[in-house]
Amino acid sequence: MTIQKQWNKYEAVILFDNYLKYLNGNITRKEAIEITSIELRNMAMCQGIEVDEIYRNVNGITFQMHSMESAYRGYTIMKPASKLFREIVNIYENEFFE
Repeated sequence: MTIQKQWNKYEAVILFDNYLKYLNGNITRKEAIEITSIELRNMAMCQGIEVDEIYRNVNGITFQMHSMESAYRGYTIMKPASKLFREIVNIYENEFFE
């Protein structure tokens, strides 16, 4: 069994981008989760990281999507926002449009 790596800022941005696509009505929440899983798994393989059936799978991304949603909304939905996810949302809200 592979030990899950900590999320990095690049992975968090991919999750956030797909979350925003869902919020904007471009894709469904289910599609956002599935796309994020595929993109993160592909990114890891390109970096030479061993990817098993658990690594950044749909179940895990579903869980992390709740954390990202909490970061974006500013209050806990189902899972508290991680520090990294709050930082990504803060950059988006305060620096992206400068």
